[in-house]
Amino acid sequence: MNKQIVLTFLGGATVGAVTALLLAPRSGADTRKAISDGVGDALHRTQSALGAARTRVSQLPGAIGDAGSAAREAFSDHYHADSAHN
Repeated sequence: MNKQIVLTFLGGATVGAVTALLLAPRSGADTRKAISDGVGDALHRTQSALGAARTRVSQLPGAIGDAGSAAREAFSDHYHADSAHN
């Protein structure tokens, strides 16, 4: 995952949390719980996104190998077809 996307997400979450604190009158205990819940949710979403990114990155070598094999096969087929016509 792109580092900038993660930082943008965390920055947005921070701005949202600060805005909520400034605009929502609550008791100290309620505010602390809201902060804790928000941080927990943001952490969970971040971990999920990182897990998905790791999965996709781990699949890249196989996909690149498959693409290379397909390209070699297409080139070989085209080369042999041209050779047969000459």
